[in-house]
Amino acid sequence: MTLTKNTALIIGTLLLTLQGCAPSSYSIKAPALSTNAFETTTDETTLVISDARVLDKSAKFSAGTLGADLIFQGKVIDEIAYLTKFSIKELNARGIVIITQQR
Repeated sequence: MTLTKNTALIIGTLLLTLQGCAPSSYSIKAPALSTNAFETTTDETTLVISDARVLDKSAKFSAGTLGADLIFQGKVIDEIAYLTKFSIKELNARGIVIITQQR
């Protein structure tokens, strides 16, 4: 009987431990582009995407207790570049022309 209780305790502990683990990376896909278009206009607007990691470009998407990488097409990505690229694609798909500038 003691062996059964110990075995159950060990199995229970292992299950709880395994459930508490998070993956070290997440695979993501390109977002589906919208088919909704905005009304065409000639007004110009500025959209600024700023990388707040200026002091530490090695900062990751998740660098807390359980750090994680984002994987896109089999490679670890720079999250800000990914966000910029697909934000521009989405706005272009809606008929909004985007002109990019590097700073």
